[in-house]
Amino acid sequence: MDSATLTRQLVSLGLNEREAKLYYSLLQVDEAAPSDLHRMSGVPRTKVYETLERLTSAGYCFERIEGRKRYYRAVPPKEVHEELQRRWDAERQGRTDLARKVFDQLHQLTEHYQYHRKGIDFIEVIRNKAQISHRYVTMVSETKSEIHAFVRPPFASVDPDEADKQNAAELASIERGVHHHSIYMVDPEWWDFMERDLHELGSRGEEARLIDELPLKMFVFDRSKTLIALPSIPGASGTDFSMIAVQDPAFANAFVILFDVFWEKAKTPQQWFDEHRD
Repeated sequence: MDSATLTRQLVSLGLNEREAKLYYSLLQVDEAAPSDLHRMSGVPRTKVYETLERLTSAGYCFERIEGRKRYYRAVPPKEVHEELQRRWDAERQGRTDLARKVFDQLHQLTEHYQYHRKGIDFIEVIRNKAQISHRYVTMVSETKSEIHAFVRPPFASVDPDEADKQNAAELASIERGVHHHSIYMVDPEWWDFMERDLHELGSRGEEARLIDELPLKMFVFDRSKTLIALPSIPGASGTDFSMIAVQDPAFANAFVILFDVFWEKAKTPQQWFDEHRD
């Protein structure tokens, strides 16, 4: 391997360029004076002495004084490597111990703030349509027992791929025993979009009813998590809207009570179609 490559590699291990050149030069001789090392390495004469002092302090070379002259000899590479390895191991262990201490303290601090802020931290506002769709799929996938839903516009996405992901998550939840209770608001503009879910989920076991008007779009998961979209939010027209995710059982149960009120007013699909048949 050429000297330039070895010098660069020494630099990558922590030496500066002058130190690397001088150590490499020392390895080629038994012993050398600073003036000799200046000629061999190309390190400026004015920088040789201070650089050799650093190499000596760092354990890369030995210094011998004879009268007013100084001579330097390289510490064998194997010994340098072993010493560096000890330093690196000690440094790594020190960093590991410090990190454990610091992050334990940060964890305790986080728990402290979460305890004192938990009254507001359970509320999350989601404005990005893709994130809304992803969050809905995640919450459906995590549901263990039941879902109560007000199904009405606005919708996060009518993109076929996103709709398929939502539909797949809903069907998978039904297959693992989650009970779906849904009230669909009959909106002529969106009916084709909603009807697919009504028929497909209904055929798998969803309990569904239809109604002329719902106050909001809502999903309650296991009576503990709620995802709602308020049509009255400014700018909430079409598919441009925000949803609020709330993780709180009392809040969720309040919306289940609201759901029950509209459930009593709503019609089964058969009743609805019988009443509205031409």
